[in-house]
Amino acid sequence: MTSIGSSTHRQAPFPHDLPLTALQEYLDDDEIEHIAAELGHTWRCRKLPPGLTVRTCVHRALNPDHSIARLLVDVAAAEPAAQAPTDSAWCQARSRLPVTVLRELIYRRGADARQRFGALAARPEVTLAYVSGRDLGLVERAITLYQLPAPDWIIANVGTSIYRRRAAGWDAWQAWQDEIAIDWAGHAHAELKALLRDLPALRLQEPAKQHRYKLSYYVPTQCDQAGLTAEIERRLTAQGISAGQTWSIDEVAGVGLLDILPKRADKLHAIEFLRRHLDRPLEQTLFAGDSGNDLPVLAS
Repeated sequence: MTSIGSSTHRQAPFPHDLPLTALQEYLDDDEIEHIAAELGHTWRCRKLPPGLTVRTCVHRALNPDHSIARLLVDVAAAEPAAQAPTDSAWCQARSRLPVTVLRELIYRRGADARQRFGALAARPEVTLAYVSGRDLGLVERAITLYQLPAPDWIIANVGTSIYRRRAAGWDAWQAWQDEIAIDWAGHAHAELKALLRDLPALRLQEPAKQHRYKLSYYVPTQCDQAGLTAEIERRLTAQGISAGQTWSIDEVAGVGLLDILPKRADKLHAIEFLRRHLDRPLEQTLFAGDSGNDLPVLAS
């Protein structure tokens, strides 16, 4: 079972400290304890009940200083009348509380968020695009599963595909395919795969996760990333191929992920290409993301 601590530890921090007390309004004790009881989680009334445990896990994930020592200082400041827990007590409480409690809390709050999001997306001046590392089919399934508003555009396969919504369905945007095809210099997906076949650290992902301009591998989390990156670049460059490498981690499976794409075919360049096509200024463009392949956009 995945614990809340391992689920949230690697999320991107806020640029400034977030007081623990600020989370009380959004992560209420009664609601969290009710959800925990519904899910069959039992606990003894000690210093760290489910509500405080959830808030401290979220607080630690959102703040730049992830140290437990800093967290305990914030707990003491938030509840001066109570005796502060020790670091071992907090670690035990975190490991006992299942991640399903936080997941259910987010899901219930998500109903209101989806309603507000839908109202925003329905405004005539708003153009909505979903940007995903997954293929079109999986994005469509997610839209249905999570009851999301239908977008005007979908950027899929880590930026290697852009689809425009039409009355009859989704059309692949050929202008973007023509833009990125230049980087692979006429080489096919199978040719790139053959060039890297003998690298032992690379394990090809399933066919459904491949795309004409997306070559995807599983890699060990402890591999020599710098050395492997350099060797892949050397081999591809020798064939006149201009490729980018996007590294990320599947934390649930505990495995590294590597996407090899045309140099300009990441999410950032796809968004910029679409933004220019729509003639939308940067100041009116909003992006949100939470994975490794979102970093170029978030850092731009």
